[in-house]
Amino acid sequence: MDTLVFTTKARDYIQNYSNEITKIRTGKANTSILKDVRVMSFGDLQPLSHVASISNQDAFTIIIRPFDRGSIKPIIESLTKANLGVNPQEDGDKIRIVFAALTGDKRKELVKELKAKTEQAKINIRQVRRDWQAKIKASKDFSENEKIIHEENMEKEINKFLSELENLQAEKEKAILAI
Repeated sequence: MDTLVFTTKARDYIQNYSNEITKIRTGKANTSILKDVRVMSFGDLQPLSHVASISNQDAFTIIIRPFDRGSIKPIIESLTKANLGVNPQEDGDKIRIVFAALTGDKRKELVKELKAKTEQAKINIRQVRRDWQAKIKASKDFSENEKIIHEENMEKEINKFLSELENLQAEKEKAILAI
């Protein structure tokens, strides 16, 4: 039985989860929250990173330097529409985004959001397990003992994936709660 299909699917869910949680704010400025921002440039929507350089000035400030000065207004509009909870400010030839320190309530809210995303990822991984189990049970290629061995191996793999999710969550939660 080809387990690669199932492990690849589970790995994709973990990768998507990892990408999603990088967008959750921590107490510091993180340029990855801008990864999905698209800007109208030259008549087409472009990723922000294609129309500007993005860097951290300090722990609470991101600086965006457009390659074309005419892109400043569309970038500010895109950042505002992206609903990131930040207020971009034009500063000459660059855009400054200052992140305010998180309050205790906001940190709790972000942890709650993180846990919801983690739970959804776990549900997706468990669905992979159910699909895998159904495939094993439906297979005519294995004896009952072989099916049991395949299910045990599958369970070990799924538990590794679930453990990886929990580790990613714990790491992100620690970053959110750090003051």
